[in-house]
Amino acid sequence: MSATEKKTIDAESTAKVTGAPSTKIIGRIISGIANKNADETLGAVKEAVDANTDMKTFLKILLHKMRLLLLLKYAPEMKETIKSQLSGEEYKEFSSLASDKAKEINSKTILELLEAFTRLPYAAVPQLPLEIAVINICSGSR
Repeated sequence: MSATEKKTIDAESTAKVTGAPSTKIIGRIISGIANKNADETLGAVKEAVDANTDMKTFLKILLHKMRLLLLLKYAPEMKETIKSQLSGEEYKEFSSLASDKAKEINSKTILELLEAFTRLPYAAVPQLPLEIAVINICSGSR
């Protein structure tokens, strides 16, 4: 608690103290992918890199959040379980994205991110697999 002046511990404070990626950056990436906005999404990836975020941890959290979004979209009966794993703000955003038929968050999106995760150990530039995945997802190639 001494690392923050707030009286409560929130996700951003935890991220700051532990070095975990910011929930805001993760949210921007999810929003950018959902909107197929490569520029916005790649900007958020750069922000994560500039904050010295570990790409392995970052992609694990991103995959977890994308999985929850996918489940919310295709298995709405799991709503309460999913809600318990997200902040109120995240849940509201995810519900909006999941219900918007124009957003193409699907299993192919997750597979592209999983492929990026498996390529991490071989990447000379740690963020490169994620950047390639973002470009593929947003451009519709694959």
